[in-house]
Amino acid sequence: MISEFRDWLGSRTNRNGRPSQADTISAYADAAIALDAWMSADGIDGDFTVCDTKLLNRFFAAYFAAHGQEARCPARGAVIVCRVLGVRDQPCRGPL
Repeated sequence: MISEFRDWLGSRTNRNGRPSQADTISAYADAAIALDAWMSADGIDGDFTVCDTKLLNRFFAAYFAAHGQEARCPARGAVIVCRVLGVRDQPCRGPL
């Protein structure tokens, strides 16, 4: 699924109408790999395409906690990832 995601990103243009850069594609693919690994470790069935905003918020909270960062509302990051993964944008509605 990740290779298909990379191919899909490579076929898209950015908001300025230019092709995505290889570093950008790698960054988004790395995020999808981290999300997929977390989902597997947490026992969540499916791949990253089954995520909704609530699940992404759980992922970001776990990621921040595992990397020594204080927990905070991940709404901005979730919205960015949601757009890439094709999940509709939703604002953070409170605690995780």
